[in-house]
Amino acid sequence: MTVSLRDIPKRRIVASPPADLPREVAELTPQESELVRPHRVKECPVHMEARVTAMHKLSGEKLQELGGGFAAEIEVLRVHAASDLILKDNYIDPRSGRR
Repeated sequence: MTVSLRDIPKRRIVASPPADLPREVAELTPQESELVRPHRVKECPVHMEARVTAMHKLSGEKLQELGGGFAAEIEVLRVHAASDLILKDNYIDPRSGRR
């Protein structure tokens, strides 16, 4: 089942956190995104900028007991990766194991 963002109760929609929230909570550095409003986190080696294309209401008895849920279908607009993770031809090395 696909639903519109208008169909999701406002209490379940989480707005983008303030730009300084990551720094306050985990002492991380906010970094401007290029195509989306939420900031990236400088210390993270891989970022994906994306937009929501559809919302899907999830069902199931246990999930309903927890208050329900939604899954977001997204379109990745841009990927940022640390240079030491990039292999030739712009592929990210899945074996890098960088943490």
